[in-house]
Amino acid sequence: MDTKKKALLVSAVLIGLGGYYIYKNMGSKSTTAIEVPDTISLDTTKPFDVNKVLSKGSTGEEVKSLQVGLKGGLKADGIFGDLTEKRLKAITGKTSASIRQYNDFLASKSKK
Repeated sequence: MDTKKKALLVSAVLIGLGGYYIYKNMGSKSTTAIEVPDTISLDTTKPFDVNKVLSKGSTGEEVKSLQVGLKGGLKADGIFGDLTEKRLKAITGKTSASIRQYNDFLASKSKK
């Protein structure tokens, strides 16, 4: 086999191996650590409605409390955004819920 054919063959094999590596790792999740504070303060001096239905775009102490309950590396910033919605849906299958509904859902799961 001449040198040009060998070089072409080696190049094709390397490209194929690189493509295979990328394909196999496309679905892997990031393992980047997320910094979560040890304590999260809730402002208990403000009115707090556990029946208020929270969804994307909601803000306030109720959202912050829900984010604390959802855990999973969420920043409890009181803003119901994409990550809060995604985490809520992963746990409950719903994209909106009140704190009471979320707690009732957790209680029903723990009884099973």
